[in-house]
Amino acid sequence: MSLSKAQKMAAVLTPENQNQWFDLAKISTHKQLEKQVAMASPRQAVIEKMQYVSPQIDIAEKIQVKTSVSRVALQMGLSEKLMLKLRRAQDLESSRLKKSLSLEETLEQVINLYLEKKDPVRKAERQKMKGQLQTSHHVINKLNLNYSSQELLMQGPATRQLTSSLDLKQNSIKLKGIKIKRQPLPARLIHQVQLRDRGRCTFTNSQGQRCSSQRHLEIHHLKPVSKGGGNALENLALLCSGHHKVVHCRH
Repeated sequence: MSLSKAQKMAAVLTPENQNQWFDLAKISTHKQLEKQVAMASPRQAVIEKMQYVSPQIDIAEKIQVKTSVSRVALQMGLSEKLMLKLRRAQDLESSRLKKSLSLEETLEQVINLYLEKKDPVRKAERQKMKGQLQTSHHVINKLNLNYSSQELLMQGPATRQLTSSLDLKQNSIKLKGIKIKRQPLPARLIHQVQLRDRGRCTFTNSQGQRCSSQRHLEIHHLKPVSKGGGNALENLALLCSGHHKVVHCRH
């Protein structure tokens, strides 16, 4: 039995099943054994990891010359179903571009397509280029009745129009005991927040270090809506779900 086969089986070997696996290794090719290990323990068959690898180095006239930038080695396990989808994408992209694509090139095409359609920061950048993002930082929800008359005057005519049908004089509207359902933020405002914060949590610790998380992001009202905070851009910030909970616990 080869060393490579032994290494492949190491993830699933136990005192109880080792004889069975040794017998299987004797009659199986390396790929057949690899598939059996994956079926027995998909998670342990291939450990996910990413690590930087050294730049390629060529020797030219006894002088070392770096010919490529640093690269990352990616190792992960895939289900057979996903592998077939990846191969299908590889075939389609190779046909479209009229050249044979490697798996790396195929992944780049697929990921670029996904990010172009799903990345909120890229969406915001497209809206900005089209001139569809509001330049004003003052955005107000017309159901937010916590603004003073002076604040409304500062917002400009576009904002005042939103509230023209509402009587904001003191004591003219009484909402005591009534809970107004918070309205969803407009898409344009969400784009502005994403673009400004670059799709990253804005929480900063006591050392001035900003959180690096770009996952599970939520829009946080710096001044809570319950305390009169509105939907102005300067009152909104991206926080990861963990830091969002931390901030609310403090208040």
